[in-house]
Amino acid sequence: MCYDFTLHQINSFAISFSKWKFEISIHIIVLTRRPLKHSAISCLRDGQRHNILSSISRSLMVLGVMAGVESYGLIDGGNFVGVQAKWFTESVNAGQINQIRKSIHSALLVRPAMAHYIVCLPRNFQSDKIGRGKKLVEDTEEKRINELIEEIANAYPDLTLEFWNESRILQELQKPGAEGILKFWFTKEILSFDFVKSRFELAKTGWLKERYTPSLHSQGEIHFIVQQALYTEEARRKVVKEITGFISHATLSIKLIDQFNALAGRSNAFEIELLAIKTALEGNIQLFIQVKDSIKAGELVTDKISLSPIDYWTSIHKLHSAKLDPTFNNIKPRLTEALTELAESDLNEYVDWLLKHNVAHNCGILGFPGSGKTHGVANEIELRLLSNIPAIIIRAKDCPSANWSQILHHSLGGLNDWTDIEIFTAFESMAARIDLEKAGQPLVDDFKHELTNFLVTIDGIDESDYIASWRDRVKELEHWIKTFPRLRFVFTARSYGATNDNPSQLHFDDNVNIRFDLPEEGDVPLTELTKDYFKSYGINYVGFPWLLTAFENALSLKLFCEEYKGKSIADLDRPVIVGFTALLNNKINRIDTEFTEQQKPGWSKTDQVVRKSLINVSDNLILKRTASHDELADKLVADFYRLVDKTGHGLQS
Repeated sequence: MCYDFTLHQINSFAISFSKWKFEISIHIIVLTRRPLKHSAISCLRDGQRHNILSSISRSLMVLGVMAGVESYGLIDGGNFVGVQAKWFTESVNAGQINQIRKSIHSALLVRPAMAHYIVCLPRNFQSDKIGRGKKLVEDTEEKRINELIEEIANAYPDLTLEFWNESRILQELQKPGAEGILKFWFTKEILSFDFVKSRFELAKTGWLKERYTPSLHSQGEIHFIVQQALYTEEARRKVVKEITGFISHATLSIKLIDQFNALAGRSNAFEIELLAIKTALEGNIQLFIQVKDSIKAGELVTDKISLSPIDYWTSIHKLHSAKLDPTFNNIKPRLTEALTELAESDLNEYVDWLLKHNVAHNCGILGFPGSGKTHGVANEIELRLLSNIPAIIIRAKDCPSANWSQILHHSLGGLNDWTDIEIFTAFESMAARIDLEKAGQPLVDDFKHELTNFLVTIDGIDESDYIASWRDRVKELEHWIKTFPRLRFVFTARSYGATNDNPSQLHFDDNVNIRFDLPEEGDVPLTELTKDYFKSYGINYVGFPWLLTAFENALSLKLFCEEYKGKSIADLDRPVIVGFTALLNNKINRIDTEFTEQQKPGWSKTDQVVRKSLINVSDNLILKRTASHDELADKLVADFYRLVDKTGHGLQS
């Protein structure tokens, strides 16, 4: 069975071999848009080396038997290049030569336009040698292969047959640009799906434990933002539904225009304007049909969409003011309503959105404290992993960020001898394997499988002590997404409204690092969260239905649940608190009390060191937007002279 993919569908095909005690795989690049041409399939013809990759217009993978190839690509001009791997670990004998011969004949029978055929074998070939009695061995492996090449050349003059042995495969893998592929398949340090999954599970039991509760998650703005960046089928279906809605409404308007003109007769007072609207709508419909088909095929929207301008209002006002006979009582209001709806829909703005968000891009998500940023991106990582798609989450806080190698080593907990390029290449290889697994899955509603992307999220850049270097790393994402088109980066940071909407001063643009601001109430409307939170925290609010809409934001809701966990509101002996300031004040008091009781420092509860420290830090950050940990620690020690040292321990008097 053969599955046909578009230009974006397959950029790699891995054929696994085993030798001795380890697995050797070759990663043959049959289609890619990034500059990895030195690792491409190439051939010798007329004494010149031709790069087939540059002329491949689409690639295909073959599943099943009797196809003669494992994988093949369509070259510009209608010819094919095919790749066949044979599991021959010993000297290639006559029977195995016959198998190769049959594969070539099968490939040419199925695809007569096959122009180049590559046979991959996991061993080096034996050349001419002296045998027993110091006689030259005539029937050598090299001789059998050369005879087959000559035979095929006579049978198929337009076909170039090439053999890749173990040395050639390793040679290709050692060329610049294939470093990560070599590491991914050959190194003893394994970067696998299970490895990245284990890193997320570790984060869930560590720094994410108090920040992410899967059972309390509801999908909101972040979900669609990330899904759109990944260009998933879910996101594409949503866009196609919107486009289909416009096409349907425009088609209805054309139908109503035809009915109105038929009723009014030729050369009626409305005909010129209405026919102009009809012609423009028909052109715009064709454009949107092309866009819809591209999105369903999993292709990014890269071509500029030029809509025909349409003057709706002249006809709308004319229809409103016209006094027509009763035969128009049905068609006139329907046509007016249809045209008004089209006029009020900002189609040009929607086209701008299509061109901006349906191309390869990264996402910077900014929002108020407690708006659900961490919860949202953590859930997106978990959704990918539950679907067996690799993804990682990086905590910016405490993560050294002098360069991307440092970030990746720290976040992955190892792979220290890997470069950033090697790791990113391995990430792409992991994503490519998913496409191979999806190849046999049936299509639904003609939606082809999109190119699988590897999601990298960086959470809480504003919490980092290295914000300045993170700014540079964010700028570099434009380079990485162009170099590795299978990678998608999503990063989060706090904002504080219009007066301080980007305190971390991160770089954004309209093309690659696109900025998204969460609503003030958070990622998900509070009314959707409150009941789930009350249930999870065991809060009985019977008799107090107003509580469901009483909170300013998600952080207020969480503080409330921490305050009243396991309690019945009706049984309280004091008024219930819902205000953010009062709830935060109570939490600070609890922390102050717990710290004093557990750590037994040299101060008393009445000293309120925790509260005063927070106020001190806040005051300093108002005067100076950023400050290092050491700066703030030194300031606290000075302000709390003879009460606390730089380690946070109290000084005994």
